[in-house]
Formats: sequence, structure tokens, C-alpha cells
Amino acid sequence: MTIFQPTVTRKGLKTKAKTYSIRYANAGGKQIQENGFLTRDEAAVRLRDARREVKEERAGIRTPKFKQQEKPLAEHLGDFAQTFDDRETSLAQKRLVIGRLAEIFNACGFVSLSDMNSNVFQARLATLRKDGRSQQTCKHLVRHAKQFAKFLLDDDRIEVDPFRKLRSPKVSERCHRRRALTLDECTRLVKAVCTCGPMYGLSGADQEALFLTAMNTGFRASELSRLVVANLHLEADHPHVSLAGSNTKNRDEARIPLRDPVVVRFLKKWIVGKARDELLWPGPWATSRGGSKMMRKALKVAGITYEVDGRKADFHALRYTFITNLINSKENPAYVQRMARHSDINLTFRVYADLGLEDLYHGNQQRNQSSSPRQNGKSRNRSQSAKTNSSEASDDEGDAPISVAQNVAPQVVPECLLASRDVTPEASGKGQETQATGKIHSPQMQQTTGVDTPCRPVSQNVQAERQGFEPWDSSRNLRFSRPVQSAALPPLRLRAVCWEGFWMIGGKCQDDR
Repeated sequence: MTIFQPTVTRKGLKTKAKTYSIRYANAGGKQIQENGFLTRDEAAVRLRDARREVKEERAGIRTPKFKQQEKPLAEHLGDFAQTFDDRETSLAQKRLVIGRLAEIFNACGFVSLSDMNSNVFQARLATLRKDGRSQQTCKHLVRHAKQFAKFLLDDDRIEVDPFRKLRSPKVSERCHRRRALTLDECTRLVKAVCTCGPMYGLSGADQEALFLTAMNTGFRASELSRLVVANLHLEADHPHVSLAGSNTKNRDEARIPLRDPVVVRFLKKWIVGKARDELLWPGPWATSRGGSKMMRKALKVAGITYEVDGRKADFHALRYTFITNLINSKENPAYVQRMARHSDINLTFRVYADLGLEDLYHGNQQRNQSSSPRQNGKSRNRSQSAKTNSSEASDDEGDAPISVAQNVAPQVVPECLLASRDVTPEASGKGQETQATGKIHSPQMQQTTGVDTPCRPVSQNVQAERQGFEPWDSSRNLRFSRPVQSAALPPLRLRAVCWEGFWMIGGKCQDDR
């Protein structure tokens, strides 16, 4: 372990450096050299600390986690930033996360790992909310802090998560709310953008193609700026736009169909003469928020209001328009989520679904209406037949039977029960219930219906035998052979009928007098 001044070579001459260096052997016997000490005394202090650290490490007192505690927090953030490269995260996202963490850690006074505390972090979040930061930004800060703590735990740099008690704030309001454009506004916007002058190196026709593609695919501005001519599959049986996973936000390959033939024909004419590897909309317009500036100019020319009820129509509002149109067209929710390329369906329907008061008012009425005239005819026939059957039943039975349980839905008689019995009403005319006489199924009926008994399929008989229950015999009357067998039979509907002052309930007579 020595202190020395290293030799440097400048312009072919060897001279002593103005700084001092130390060299020592660590606990494993490897030679370590540290440079850059301004004075000899400073180098001596560091050499003394190095000797003590080596002795503690050989004695088992100094552990790797103890070493990590002495490292400054900035070095841990640098190591955390390297994990973004392994996950193929964009450079802008990496800078955003590390910048947010460095800013709030400096404001909290965190210098080392031992300084991190959830109470101090929570108090800083409250201060940021008072200063005007949105709930969404505070939620992102909590999520980034938990990601950093998870990295420290997985790398065995800490033993306990310091942010385990942090809770993400509930986002009940958004500072920048967007709205979806109506069909008339979309038409006027596309017509107006053609007359706009060039912006960011994009002509009026380029801007028209950009807006049409954004409305019909829902791609973000950063994703649109990476599209090339080869991504437009306009000659396929199902025209669509594809984008590799390395260019999308969620790192998954995107394939969005183009269902409007007018848009397909326009894009075919627009890409004539362009190379397959040429960018469709080159330039820095996506990184400098140029899309919103082009949108503001086109809205002004078209005479469309930019902000309505606090909701703005910027370039990202075209994505809102795409998703809202899918919802209004009554597409399957799973299909809408797939087209929006969201990992959480709540984000699709709670944030991007821009439903106004008129949509909420007419939504239930439109849902009740059938989507085709054929279905309307079928439903109308069902209602008429139901009315006819109910009127015939009331004429035949006289007084309607009273249900014992008023909150129980009427029982639907199985088809196998109707097919296996001869229902013959008694012609007494005194309000008696119709009685059913059971008949044993014939082999032809069993092959046709696949049912072995009037009440249960064959599979239930087999299951009853395996569980130790007595199989059903169709020659008996409708009563239970064992109490436990009631679980395998369909529920019976109890009826009460009044006949000459007697109430008939479940086959037993009770005198009303």
C-alpha cells in the first residue's frame, strides 16, 4: 500500500503528475489503484480508510450490502438507467424517468440509500400537489419510485423496500382533457388541411394523409413518424397498416386494418413515386409537438372550436376519435381494446371513450333496438306468440294459480319433459290444475332427444350412480326417493289452487273454513 505521483507523458516528455494516487490490495488479493487526490494528506486519509475496509471485509464485518449503502444515490440511479437499455425502452422515456426520480430525490434530500423514507416522499408529493402538479404526475412519481425500489431489492442492495407504504393517488381529474371529433368536424378538418401551407416540411397533401391515417388507425404521433411506405399494405385482401414492435409504445407489433375504401384509394395515389424504405412523414414534427400545431391551424381554417367544455382537440384527440367511433359502432369490447392496443380495458373505456350527454341519453334505447330487421321480426313474432299463449292459458285454466314464492322466477319446463309426457287437462272446469301422466321413453325417443328420463339427461344418471344416489326411474311419480337426490333434480314450482273452499298446496289439502 503506497502513495505516489503517477508519471504522465506530454509531447514525448515524461513528467510527474500534479495529483497523487494510492495502490493497495483488496480482500481478494487484487491490486486496486485510485487516482485524482489533490494533496498527499488527502491520499493518506483515503489509504488509511482502505486498509480499515480490507480488514473488516476479511473479518466478515463488511458485507456487499454494506458497501452499497456507502455508494451515493446518483450511482444507483445510473445503474437503474442501464436496465432500460435491456428492456429496449426509448431514450426519451429513460430520460424522463431518471430525471423525475433525480429531481424528487434531491428535493427530499436523499443522498444515500439509508436516507430514503416513504413519509418524506409522501410529504413532497403533497407539496407538489399544492404547487399545481397533476394527480397523474404524482401517480407516475410513485410508480417510478416503486420500480427503483424493486430494482434495489432484486439486486440485493437493500433488505427492506423503503417505499412499501406508498400508495398511488387516485386520478379523479385530468389537467389536459381531450375530446373526440364528430363526423362533420372530421370531414371539415380534412378539407381544410389541404388548403394549409407547408409546415415542418409537410405539404397540404402530406398533412391530409397524416390526419386520415391517424383517424383510421389510432396511431400516436411518434408511431406515425416512424412509418415507411412498406408498412402500408394497400394491395392485400384486407388492407392494413403494420408497424414493428421496436417502433410502438408497448413494444408489440401493430396491425391495424383500413376499412374505409376511400382512404385506401387516396393513400394508393399519394404514395406513387415513393421508395419502399422512405419515411411517410419525415422531420422533427413529432418530437417538437408539431402535430398539435398543425391541428390548431387546420381547426382555425375549418372553423372548428378547439376547446369545448374544457376538452381540447389536439393531435392526440384523433386517437380519441378513432376509439370513440369503434365504441359507438357497437363493436365488441375486446375488439376495441385490441385495436386501441391497451393492456388495460379500463384505460380504453374510462379515458379514451368520449361519450357526451346525448350518447348517454340514447345509449340504452339504441342497445334495446335490434341491429337487423330480421331480428326485429323475430322478436315481434315472439311477443305476439307469448301474448297468444298467455291468453289461451288464462281461458283454459280460469283463475291463474298463485305462486307460493313471489320472488322466484317462473320455471321453464324442459323440452324433454314435454316430449316424454301426455298432458291432458281434466274437464271439470273448477280451477283444478292439469295433471300429467308420465310415459317411459321409447328407444327411438332416446336416440332422438338423447335423454333417458323425463327430467334428467343420461350424464346426470351416470353421475348420480357414481355418487351413490339411486338412479331415476321414469315409471314412478314425481317424488324424491331420497332427500339427497333433490340436488340432482330440477327445482319444482309449487302451486296453490282453491277448489270448493279447499286450498291445494303441494298435493296436500287444507281447509279454508
